[in-house]
Amino acid sequence: MDTIPLRFATLRALRERFNPREIYCAFQPHQYSRTRLLLEQFATCFADADHVLITDIYQCRDSEEDKRAINSQVLVDRIRGNDINALHLAEFSQVLDHLKRNVGKDDLVLTIGAGNICDIGRELVAYSNESQRRNP
Repeated sequence: MDTIPLRFATLRALRERFNPREIYCAFQPHQYSRTRLLLEQFATCFADADHVLITDIYQCRDSEEDKRAINSQVLVDRIRGNDINALHLAEFSQVLDHLKRNVGKDDLVLTIGAGNICDIGRELVAYSNESQRRNP
Protein backbone atom coordinates (compact mmCIF):
# COMPACT_ATOMS: atom_id res chain seq x y z
CA MET A 1 0.00 0.00 0.00
CA ASP A 2 1.40 3.40 -1.00
CA THR A 3 1.44 6.08 1.63
CA ILE A 4 0.36 9.62 0.92
CA PRO A 5 2.45 12.24 2.72
CA LEU A 6 0.52 13.82 5.57
CA ARG A 7 0.36 17.61 5.60
CA PHE A 8 -1.00 20.01 8.13
CA ALA A 9 -4.27 21.23 6.62
CA THR A 10 -3.83 24.35 8.73
CA LEU A 11 -0.67 25.35 6.87
CA ARG A 12 -2.23 24.81 3.48
CA ALA A 13 -5.37 26.75 4.49
CA LEU A 14 -3.32 29.67 5.84
CA ARG A 15 -1.31 29.84 2.63
CA GLU A 16 -4.46 29.79 0.49
CA ARG A 17 -6.36 32.30 2.63
CA PHE A 18 -3.64 34.87 3.37
CA ASN A 19 -1.12 34.29 0.56
CA PRO A 20 1.86 35.12 2.78
CA ARG A 21 5.31 35.74 1.37
CA GLU A 22 6.74 33.15 3.78
CA ILE A 23 5.25 30.90 6.48
CA TYR A 24 7.24 30.33 9.64
CA CYS A 25 5.96 27.42 11.73
CA ALA A 26 7.26 27.05 15.29
CA PHE A 27 6.44 23.54 16.49
CA GLN A 28 6.78 22.08 19.98
CA PRO A 29 6.48 18.29 19.80
CA HIS A 30 4.45 16.71 22.60
CA GLN A 31 5.93 13.65 24.27
CA TYR A 32 9.02 11.73 23.24
CA SER A 33 7.04 8.54 22.69
CA ARG A 34 4.50 10.30 20.45
CA THR A 35 7.25 12.03 18.48
CA ARG A 36 8.95 8.68 17.87
CA LEU A 37 5.67 7.01 16.94
CA LEU A 38 4.67 9.79 14.51
CA LEU A 39 8.15 10.57 13.19
CA GLU A 40 7.40 9.68 9.56
CA GLN A 41 4.18 11.71 9.55
CA PHE A 42 5.93 14.70 11.13
CA ALA A 43 8.68 14.38 8.51
CA THR A 44 6.28 15.37 5.72
CA CYS A 45 3.47 17.35 7.34
CA PHE A 46 5.32 20.68 7.29
CA ALA A 47 5.69 20.79 3.49
CA ASP A 48 3.49 23.90 3.21
CA ALA A 49 5.74 25.90 5.55
CA ASP A 50 8.79 27.78 4.31
CA HIS A 51 10.58 27.64 7.66
CA VAL A 52 10.00 25.08 10.42
CA LEU A 53 11.42 25.82 13.86
CA ILE A 54 11.38 22.82 16.18
CA THR A 55 11.76 23.33 19.93
CA ASP A 56 12.78 20.69 22.42
CA ILE A 57 10.16 18.03 23.01
CA TYR A 58 7.60 18.75 25.70
CA GLN A 59 8.01 15.97 28.23
CA CYS A 60 4.92 14.36 29.66
CA ARG A 61 4.69 10.84 31.05
CA ASP A 62 7.78 9.73 29.12
CA SER A 63 10.15 7.08 30.34
CA GLU A 64 13.93 7.40 30.25
CA GLU A 65 13.88 4.85 27.42
CA ASP A 66 11.52 7.09 25.43
CA LYS A 67 13.84 10.06 25.95
CA ARG A 68 16.86 8.09 24.76
CA ALA A 69 15.06 6.89 21.61
CA ILE A 70 14.29 10.30 20.04
CA ASN A 71 15.06 14.00 20.23
CA SER A 72 14.17 17.13 18.32
CA GLN A 73 17.31 17.04 16.17
CA VAL A 74 16.31 13.59 14.86
CA LEU A 75 12.95 15.08 13.89
CA VAL A 76 14.62 18.07 12.20
CA ASP A 77 16.94 15.78 10.24
CA ARG A 78 13.98 13.71 9.06
CA ILE A 79 12.06 16.83 8.02
CA ARG A 80 15.11 18.14 6.14
CA GLY A 81 15.33 14.77 4.38
CA ASN A 82 12.08 15.75 2.65
CA ASP A 83 13.56 19.03 1.37
CA ILE A 84 11.77 21.08 4.01
CA ASN A 85 13.70 23.90 5.69
CA ALA A 86 13.88 23.03 9.40
CA LEU A 87 15.93 24.15 12.40
CA HIS A 88 16.18 22.86 15.95
CA LEU A 89 16.03 25.82 18.31
CA ALA A 90 15.79 24.26 21.74
CA GLU A 91 14.60 27.23 23.76
CA PHE A 92 11.64 29.50 23.13
CA SER A 93 13.96 32.50 23.47
CA GLN A 94 16.01 31.18 20.52
CA VAL A 95 12.86 30.78 18.42
CA LEU A 96 11.73 34.29 19.31
CA ASP A 97 15.15 35.78 18.48
CA HIS A 98 15.18 33.92 15.14
CA LEU A 99 11.71 35.21 14.27
CA LYS A 100 12.58 38.79 15.27
CA ARG A 101 15.63 38.69 12.97
CA ASN A 102 13.99 36.99 10.00
CA VAL A 103 10.24 37.59 9.76
CA GLY A 104 9.39 40.31 7.32
CA LYS A 105 6.44 42.20 5.98
CA ASP A 106 3.74 39.90 4.59
CA ASP A 107 5.16 36.84 6.39
CA LEU A 108 2.95 34.67 8.57
CA VAL A 109 4.00 33.01 11.83
CA LEU A 110 2.20 29.99 13.24
CA THR A 111 2.92 28.41 16.61
CA ILE A 112 1.68 24.88 16.97
CA GLY A 113 2.13 22.14 19.52
CA ALA A 114 2.00 21.41 23.18
CA GLY A 115 2.73 23.34 26.30
CA ASN A 116 3.09 27.08 26.19
CA ILE A 117 4.45 27.56 22.65
CA CYS A 118 1.68 30.11 22.08
CA ASP A 119 3.73 32.43 24.34
CA ILE A 120 6.11 32.92 21.40
CA GLY A 121 3.27 34.38 19.36
CA ARG A 122 2.23 36.70 22.16
CA GLU A 123 5.80 37.92 22.66
CA LEU A 124 6.28 38.41 18.92
CA VAL A 125 3.11 40.50 18.66
CA ALA A 126 4.21 42.62 21.64
CA TYR A 127 7.65 43.09 20.03
CA SER A 128 6.06 44.06 16.70
CA ASN A 129 3.68 46.53 18.36
CA GLU A 130 6.57 48.11 20.28
CA SER A 131 8.67 48.35 17.10
CA GLN A 132 5.81 50.08 15.30
CA ARG A 133 5.43 52.58 18.12
CA ARG A 134 9.15 53.40 17.97
CA ASN A 135 9.31 53.51 14.16
CA PRO A 136 5.94 54.66 12.82
